[in-house]
Amino acid sequence: MSVMGDFKGPDQVYTTGGTVSDPGRSASTESKPDLEGAFSDDGVDLTLIRWMLRRTPIERLQAAQQLIDAAWALRTDSET
Repeated sequence: MSVMGDFKGPDQVYTTGGTVSDPGRSASTESKPDLEGAFSDDGVDLTLIRWMLRRTPIERLQAAQQLIDAAWALRTDSET
């Protein structure tokens, strides 16, 4: 069973000039995000790691459970 609460996932935030903002704020569509420091030398997306580390352990578990639920739903949908 998944506990959703007020969890805000990575698909519910938007980047504006390299900073994270809430969906309610307007973002300039013409400005490009600042990608300096966003990736490690081997190509790992550090923004996702930083996003996850800003979450509490419960929020991290909720995010993992949401991914499991989504993968399970895709798997069961493809089997029918």
